[in-house]
Formats: sequence, C-alpha cells, structure tokens
Amino acid sequence: MEDGPVTYTSLTRYYAVLFMALLVLGLVGLDLARYGLVVLGLDPAMWLAESIAVLLCVTITSAVIANRMRGLLSYSEPEWRFEVREVSLREYSSMVHEYRRAYVHMLRHVDLPLLVTAAVVAVTAVLFPFGLLSVSPYSLQYAPLVFGVLVIVYGLVVSRFAYRAFPTAASEALSFTPVSSLRHGVQLLSHNPAISWWGVRVRIGEHEGYFTLRDATPLGRIEGIEANVEVEIQMEGSQPALARARIVSTGEVFETEIRDSPAEALRETLVRAVIAYAKSCRDPSIVADSASDLGIQTSTELISFREPDGSKE
Repeated sequence: MEDGPVTYTSLTRYYAVLFMALLVLGLVGLDLARYGLVVLGLDPAMWLAESIAVLLCVTITSAVIANRMRGLLSYSEPEWRFEVREVSLREYSSMVHEYRRAYVHMLRHVDLPLLVTAAVVAVTAVLFPFGLLSVSPYSLQYAPLVFGVLVIVYGLVVSRFAYRAFPTAASEALSFTPVSSLRHGVQLLSHNPAISWWGVRVRIGEHEGYFTLRDATPLGRIEGIEANVEVEIQMEGSQPALARARIVSTGEVFETEIRDSPAEALRETLVRAVIAYAKSCRDPSIVADSASDLGIQTSTELISFREPDGSKE
C-alpha cells in the first residue's frame, strides 16, 4: 500500500509465520521439559542448558522475522514544506511524544521496558521449575506446560522489542533530536539572568499529512532585545559544546567554545553580542536591562564602546 512517501507491504503472513513458529517452539519446549525435568534434582545443569537453548532459538527466530517485517517498508524522500518554530522544552517533548506514537512503525526505538519484561519472562521460565521442586516434587508435573506457555510469551515480547529496535528505510530520514539531548542546553540558558526566554527552535516539515522534526536546537532570547539577538547552544551528545549569538539585523555571529565553565562561556558570548548590538544601534539604553544582568557597566563599556577585555574600539 502506497501512502505519500511511505509504501507499506501487508504483514499478515509474517504475523502468521511468527505465531506458528512460536507455537512450534513452545511445543518443543514443553516436550523437552517433560524429560529434562525428570532429572532436575539430580542434574540441574541439563535443564539449564536445554531451557536456555530453547530460549536462544526463540530469540533468533523472533529477531529474524521482526527484521524481515521492518524491511518491507520502503521510503522516498519527499519535498518537505518547512516551518521554523520556537517552542518551550515541554512543548517540544509533547511534539516528540506524538511523533513517536504516529511513526512507531517507522522509527527505531530501543524499548527498555520491553527488554526488561523479556528478561523477567526468560528468567522465570528457566527458574520456575526449581521453585516448584522446592515446594513439592509432585508439583513438577505442571512445569512443562508452564515452560511451554512462557516460551511463547517470551517470543512475543522479544519479537515486539526487535520490531521496534530494528531500523526501517524511513528511520534515518524521520529521525529527531531526543529531548534528553537538549535538556542541559536549555537549562544552561534558563540559568542566565539576561535570558528572558528559553526553549527549542525546530524545523517542522510537512508533506501530504506526514511531518518531520529537524534541527532541534536550544535557543534563548536576550532581555529587551528578544527580536534582535538569537542565542543558540550547540550540543555534542547531551552536553553543551558551543554558545553562539547572532545579531539578526547585521548577521554578525559571536561564538564561544564551552569547556570547563558553561555558564561563563555563555556569559562571554552574551556580553560580546550585547556590546556589538549597542554599537550597531548607537543607543546603549536599549540593552540597559540585559547589560545590568550581565554585570556590564553601561557608562564605560557600552557608551564608550569598550570590549569585555577593556579595550576601546
């Protein structure tokens, strides 16, 4: 089925293959358990080896089928119509949440809760007979059936985890910047008194009902000159790497590499931008509030156009 830039292929037969494969493996596990558990008290290592081997087969089978299912989706890059928006970190988080829900079948996502669930089911399947043996040897008669059922449940959970974890043809093109990669940059901006607004700038592309989130960047606005100066924090992973300020009217850019003291690097960038803007408009009073927040002496540095290091222009 073709729908915009994405073409889907029916997964029905693959679901049928998956369920049949898990049913067969569940019956194999049940049959092995009938014999392996007979000598559980005498040779527990045999049961551990057999049960783990069955679960390993289930893992491989589920992963192979899930990977094949993900490979059935095809994608062609459309001509996106982009719009730049500035939103709060909370708004961006909501956008990402909806984005993930809308494109769960296209995006790659390592679902940790599913991984933990699979691990719990696997451990339970292997160790459950030991618990029954400690209660009563006669209760072991129920263990094969329980193990067979848990094998099927384990396969379903693993296939779901693998389906989300494997990429599709659209995964890279529709990837987005995680909220966790922006949080420290936005927090850095929020802690500076000269920044009156902080959040995220993101490019939103739209095409035939599809949308994409691109180039999300922590962004701040300087008090009193919000529309005239943009402040960005460039990230490396989840850590701030570069503070950048740009004067909109002139295009002048000021950058400071963030190393040991992020707050000081940001302040240095803001001071340079504020002084440069005051020079361009020839009116230091416009930046009086932000200059005060940054600790700039307007009577000396701005009016006489001194640089932060004290040198005159």
